[in-house]
Amino acid sequence: MKAKNPWLDLPLDIYINHMGHSQVLQYQAINGIMQMQAEFAEKNKVNKIAILGITDGNGLQHFSKRPCFQSILALDINPKYLIVCEKTYGSVLNSLHIKSCDLTLCENAIEILSGSDMVIANLVLEHVGIAAFLKVIAGIKENLNFLSLTIQQNNCNGGNVSKSGYENAFDSVGDDMHLIDPSDLTGSLKNMGYMKSKQTLKELPNDKRFLTMDFIKSI
Repeated sequence: MKAKNPWLDLPLDIYINHMGHSQVLQYQAINGIMQMQAEFAEKNKVNKIAILGITDGNGLQHFSKRPCFQSILALDINPKYLIVCEKTYGSVLNSLHIKSCDLTLCENAIEILSGSDMVIANLVLEHVGIAAFLKVIAGIKENLNFLSLTIQQNNCNGGNVSKSGYENAFDSVGDDMHLIDPSDLTGSLKNMGYMKSKQTLKELPNDKRFLTMDFIKSI
C-alpha cells in the first residue's frame, strides 16, 4: 500500500507563511518565475498549458493578463489547495481548469495531461522524482512542444528547508525531497528530443537558488 503523500497534511497557510518569509522568499520568487513562463508561452503561441504543483495559484495573475491561452490546466496533489486556487482565479481566468493529481501515478497523470503543448513544473521534480516525471512526459510527448522547469539548488552548507519559524511543519515534506541534478535532467530531456533554450538563476536567502530551464522540442 502506497504511503500517504506528506503534502496532503501541510496546511496552506503554513506553506504560504514559510515560503513568503523574509528568510525564504521563495513564494515571491515563484511568482516572478511564473511571469517569465507566461511570457515564454505567449511568445511561442502556446495554446494548452499544464501547470504542475500549482498550490494556491501563485503567479496565475500573469496568465490572466494574456487571453491568448486556450486552456490552462492547474494540477496539485492537495485538493484543499485547489479550492483556494479556484476561488481566487476561477472567475478571472476563464480558461482555467483545476484537477487534483498525484504525478507519481503515471498512467493517471498521462491521461489528465494528454493534449498539453506546454508543461510548467516549479519545485515539483524534487518530490516526484526524475523517473516518474520523465515517464509522464514520454506519455504526452506527441503534443508536448515546450517545458519550463524550476528546481532548487543548495549551497553545500544549506539544508533543503530554510528556517522561518514554520520549518518543523515541513519535516515530512523535506524528508521526501531530493534535489535534482540539472545535467541529468537536461540530458534525459535531450534524449527525448527536448533542447534547452534558456536558463535563469534566482539567488535566494540561506544559500539557496532557483534554476529555471526552458526546453523546446526539436524532433
